[in-house]
Amino acid sequence: MDVLSKIVASNARSKLLTYFNKNEDSEIHFRDLQKALNINPRQLTLELRKLKDISFVKEKKVGNMKFYRANKSAFYFQNLKKFIQSLQSNEDEWFRWERASTIHSLFLTLEAAINRMYKYHNFAWPFTYLIFENENVLWCDKIKDFDDLGAKIINWYRKGDNKKKYQADCKSRTVALNKMFKEIESKNLGKLTDKQILNLYNKFRDIYLDWWVVFWTTEPVSVRVDTIFNEKLPKLNTDELAILTAVTKKSFSQEIEEGYAKIIEALKKKNNNFQNPYIKKLIKDFQKNFYWMFNNYYETKVLSEEDIITEVKKRLKKKKTDNLVIDIKLEKQKLIEKYQIDEDTQEIIEIIEHFTYLQDFRKKWIMITCHYIDKFLEEIGKRGGLSLKDMRYALPNELELILQRKPLPIKERKLKCTIIGNSKTHEISIFQGIEAEIEAKKFEEISKYDSKTSTKVEGNVACPGKAIGEVKVLMNPSEIYKVNHGDILVTSMTSPDFIEAMRKVVAIVTNEGGLTCHAAIISRELNIPCVIGTKNATQILKDGDKVEVDADKGTITVLN
Repeated sequence: MDVLSKIVASNARSKLLTYFNKNEDSEIHFRDLQKALNINPRQLTLELRKLKDISFVKEKKVGNMKFYRANKSAFYFQNLKKFIQSLQSNEDEWFRWERASTIHSLFLTLEAAINRMYKYHNFAWPFTYLIFENENVLWCDKIKDFDDLGAKIINWYRKGDNKKKYQADCKSRTVALNKMFKEIESKNLGKLTDKQILNLYNKFRDIYLDWWVVFWTTEPVSVRVDTIFNEKLPKLNTDELAILTAVTKKSFSQEIEEGYAKIIEALKKKNNNFQNPYIKKLIKDFQKNFYWMFNNYYETKVLSEEDIITEVKKRLKKKKTDNLVIDIKLEKQKLIEKYQIDEDTQEIIEIIEHFTYLQDFRKKWIMITCHYIDKFLEEIGKRGGLSLKDMRYALPNELELILQRKPLPIKERKLKCTIIGNSKTHEISIFQGIEAEIEAKKFEEISKYDSKTSTKVEGNVACPGKAIGEVKVLMNPSEIYKVNHGDILVTSMTSPDFIEAMRKVVAIVTNEGGLTCHAAIISRELNIPCVIGTKNATQILKDGDKVEVDADKGTITVLN
């Protein structure tokens, strides 16, 4: 029972108060209300009668049908609204990252968080749920736990030589990971014995988990950023927050864009001759540097020279638009002087920028690593009689069993799998089939999540502006083909493998994310309206909806 339920002594009344608080301008039919809140019809009738008696709701009858809406004119309505909102803190809110994903690659990241993070930082990763279903994953942690962990990481980073040690470890562990890739490339995996390939995989796995230990810091810090700015710099507007959290180092997305721009500029000087030796070399170098750019937790694809030529030809047809370039360092300094930001807060701003940059840096190496994970899985799968697609649902400790052709619940796992990480006990529990369904339902009850309790779509402004377009809901990077120029991208959270779609759209809307999330950073680079943290955009908005995104106010309005 939540706090509001205890105060009003009724879970049903609590649901109604919360619903009309969130949807004060909407009217709803009795049956739809009953279905949305899952309240017994008789109990709903009684509770609505009580709320009518105190003028909290208005009832409208059309024939035999009854419709209800909040009575905003009630003298106490606004005060009650503020009171309800004050009770709904982030204590029970969950960070929900939803994407197309298979199990193997993502399991490695959880393994590093649950089993190794404490040894390095002396504090634990939060209790975590991963729910896999229909080739999608829902990764969940309590926002309060993330916020607390972010505060611990920042405080740890500022103590003694921790900053120096951490930065050195980020560098050395990335070098070790890259060295491991070269070792894998030097081997012919097909000619290794079963024992040799398992030993090589376990060596890679150990290095990769150690690498993740230092790079798992970015998410909690990203969540903590919002709290820090609300507490320390509440007067800043959206544009100013964007400048203070902006990264001055070049992102790999910018490196990719510069690579394309270099090819296009050279082509113009060579009469668009793709057979020119210099152009061919530029394309070959681009492929070598960014062969991994299409990879993600769901699948991998090696960028080909044909892919590059096709993209360059598309760009040659487009009219070039000049983006406004500003000196981020200079603008940050102006804001520091304008708001007389003290040295302590300035140090925190620098730390935030560093961890935001690491988030982008980390993603690049994850995408590269996925390429090598698939190399292992494909070869071991051949020997064990499993396809690469099935192998992506195998757990790291099961690879030896696959080589021995032992039966595994891959089929059940592909349908439904719930994985729970408990860093206090350093245990990871895996459930598939019916057990997975039971654990997923337990999580739904714990998280008290129901997107249907609100029909509004509103969130936080990441990049201001307004746009009208057709919604394209994207949960899988493989669906990017359905996004057209002028569309509105709606997703749980963006990542670098969404870049192609992000460059086509006129606005971005996400369920999750804070000031330094990927969608916020890229929308500012592209200067397109972006609303983040709506919680329910992918549930409310559907493909084909015509909507207006008002990223000055953080609202999305369905027009058709």
